[in-house]
Amino acid sequence: QNCFFCNVVAGDVGVRKVYEDQVSIAVLDSQPASLGHILLVPKQHFTVMQQIEDETLAKLFVTAKKLSHALLRTLKGEGTSIFIANGTVAGQKTPHVLVHIIPRKEGDGIGLQIPKNKADPQSLEQTRQSVAKKYAEMFGSHETGTEGKSVTEGGSDSQDDHPTHVKSSDGEVMEFSKIKRNDWGTRG
Repeated sequence: QNCFFCNVVAGDVGVRKVYEDQVSIAVLDSQPASLGHILLVPKQHFTVMQQIEDETLAKLFVTAKKLSHALLRTLKGEGTSIFIANGTVAGQKTPHVLVHIIPRKEGDGIGLQIPKNKADPQSLEQTRQSVAKKYAEMFGSHETGTEGKSVTEGGSDSQDDHPTHVKSSDGEVMEFSKIKRNDWGTRG
């Protein structure tokens, strides 16, 4: 396979393995943001997070939580940054989903600060309604939003108002409307 992380899973690449189970393998990043930076790699090939079955994703994040705890105890860290860069615009560098678990200390110089931009209340409410409506359409939930309205009320029906795809690091464009558990060419 051409996927580096599939080769890691197969044991074809020498890595510093920290943990392994049926779903994932955790290895130390050879170019860490900080000492102890772990890459939690799903054993099945997924290009973007939307391809991962809910049960598998839940197991990944339970493992990430436990690895974070072990890092904090071992390295006397003050915190961890845990994230997935999902798509090239989000910083994804490889065509295989990875969960980054990065030990943090005050003044470590790792730039993961999220800017605090101002948004007007009307834009926030329109965004809330649109996202809640799309979530309900896609996943069948009809929960009540923060304003006491059903999430299916309000918002726009225009297809242009809703993102429909994500671009993976290998250039493949994934359409959310076509999400079906194993229809995106997952390899494993």
